[in-house]
Amino acid sequence: MDAGAPRAPRVENGATIETVKWLSTRGFLTLAFAAAAAFPATAFAEPFEEPPAPDEVGPRRAGELLVDAVFPILRSPLCPLEAQCIFGGGGGVGATLEWRFPRGLAAGFGYDVSFLDGSGVWELSTMQMIRGTIRYYGLQERLIHPYAGASAGLLLLGDTFTVGGVGGGIDLFAGAEVEITSGLSFTGAFSVRTFVTNEFTTDADHVTRADSFGLNVAIMLRFGLVLVEGPG
Repeated sequence: MDAGAPRAPRVENGATIETVKWLSTRGFLTLAFAAAAAFPATAFAEPFEEPPAPDEVGPRRAGELLVDAVFPILRSPLCPLEAQCIFGGGGGVGATLEWRFPRGLAAGFGYDVSFLDGSGVWELSTMQMIRGTIRYYGLQERLIHPYAGASAGLLLLGDTFTVGGVGGGIDLFAGAEVEITSGLSFTGAFSVRTFVTNEFTTDADHVTRADSFGLNVAIMLRFGLVLVEGPG
């Protein structure tokens, strides 16, 4: 071998081992990144569940407590000429339990009693009504829900919870519900009540009332507090 020829660089064992380690690490990271890119990210995501359709949601119960003011506007059957009137103005209380369906329809039943001026013939005229109710709520996605509906049922009229006359009545009403929370609301409504009773005689003055068919009509202003059941 020629002593003047250049020598090839000598590779130390340590340098060779470090080079192998570097190449191995780089290869591992490259494979890891490639696998992560190829693996779908949705594999770790929670499965998405669509909300149920409105038709699949059950009805919710709602309870309403009411106070009202009563203003008679037609009362000739109960208050004949030259006789004291037993159907005067006043106020009352009531309650309604209803089932509200997702599309805005509601149906239920209720009871109310009005305490009215009996002009001394009756100490206190009481008008009780046991009723079925149906109504429709609009704009349910907003905080104020207008509604309209009707009630019909059995009506009892008498002196301080006694029964002098029995009949039937219909309420037509419209109002609005103001949502305070998801389970608490206030309501206000304008209602017209039309009813008839059978013929009866008031004992204090011996006057026969409702001796012929005729309608009695009153305007009622109603305010209420509503508690609504949470979604099931």
